[in-house]
Amino acid sequence: MFKSIQSVSFVLLSFFALAFLLNGCEPVGEELQVGEANLRIINAAPEANEYSFFINDSLKTGQPLKFGEGSAYLKVSAGTNGVYTKLNDAIIPNTKISLFLQQETNYTLFLAGLASKDSLIYLSTLDNNKILSDTMATVRFINVAPDAKALNLVFQENLVDSVNVISGVNYRSSSVYIKIKPSNYFLRIKKTGGAEALANLDNYKLEAGKIYTFWAKGLISGSGAYALALKVLQDN
Repeated sequence: MFKSIQSVSFVLLSFFALAFLLNGCEPVGEELQVGEANLRIINAAPEANEYSFFINDSLKTGQPLKFGEGSAYLKVSAGTNGVYTKLNDAIIPNTKISLFLQQETNYTLFLAGLASKDSLIYLSTLDNNKILSDTMATVRFINVAPDAKALNLVFQENLVDSVNVISGVNYRSSSVYIKIKPSNYFLRIKKTGGAEALANLDNYKLEAGKIYTFWAKGLISGSGAYALALKVLQDN
């Protein structure tokens, strides 16, 4: 039996624009939106539940998404959209939220937290699909590991030297996009201020002109399929 969710929060993050939408209210000062936006949906809640995601009462993800699964970018009406999530054909209590999307703009919507802890939460990020440099790779790091506090993502060209670090990314937060030299990297997730590697991704190739979103998947305290891992999304 699915345990009722007493409180589900919604966080909309952007480092270019920021708007909170609650109870169907549109942001103050926003003009009426026409056309479409692009929305990518990820199940980042580290439990066995499989979730279906609905936008304006329309199922957007086809089959329910298992933990770690996600959609490609989906066309969604620009403006204010009604969002909710279902488990076993039942709407999860209090998951109905309003999500404002700018036309011709890309977003990713993560479902994070733990249903068993009554802590499911949406995290929406504004995605960049414009190349910052045709000679550099562009990367960011998102922390959706529920039992993690601040995390660093370390890029190493060998197993000794750190050539670049994205530091201090808290749970339910994203770094800004940064430019990094194209190369093959050994990537490590570490606690901010810690030396131990909590998750590894070895010999990953970053290409010039490509945009990458790395995200922390799972639990520091998890094991097997729910252990902390580093996942990658291509933003262009």
